[in-house]
Amino acid sequence: MKKRYDQIMEHIEVTEDMRLRILAHLKAIPSEKRPLKSKRLSRKFLPFAACLLLLTGTFAVTCLRSNAPASAPPTVQGAINEITTFSSSEELSDCLGFDVFQLKELPFETKKITYASYWNRMSEITYHGSRQSAVFRQSPGSEDNSGNYDSYAVTKELIVNSLHVTLKGDSQQQFHLGMWTDNGFTFSLALSKEAPLEDWMNMISNISL
Repeated sequence: MKKRYDQIMEHIEVTEDMRLRILAHLKAIPSEKRPLKSKRLSRKFLPFAACLLLLTGTFAVTCLRSNAPASAPPTVQGAINEITTFSSSEELSDCLGFDVFQLKELPFETKKITYASYWNRMSEITYHGSRQSAVFRQSPGSEDNSGNYDSYAVTKELIVNSLHVTLKGDSQQQFHLGMWTDNGFTFSLALSKEAPLEDWMNMISNISL
């Protein structure tokens, strides 16, 4: 038995990192229970302590792995938190089961358009410009779907093509957010850069399929 023990100990190399870890563990043990009374560990004891440390570390890792929850199933590519992206408004409409309206006029040049559905219930079309963007949402019902909870200094009500529109902004002339309902749907339009009333009327009056 002793011969086998000596053979095992010969193959254990105590690095400086191990030595420090062993010392740290021993300091946490009450003095009367420490294996050595001397303040300095003997070279003979270090390999044994290192072996014990490695075994306990392996046991701890094994326990953690065995108690870890099973891996979640892979999510569908393109879907994050029930958000799915599409390459066109037609694909978006097919997914949601209703016709998705789009903006035809914007106060900036559109460089890119992205299409997405939220929870297979709400459409979101984002128009990207070089320095600004517009997010246009549509969903069944009458609840606010803008996701914008900022406080604005000014709220303005107006009628555009028989639509009752609520605009919000920080002045009487410039607005960031617009909301309205039509034929059982709620619409919201959020601009990254505020726009004057004339631009808002132009954007809303030219919305179409």
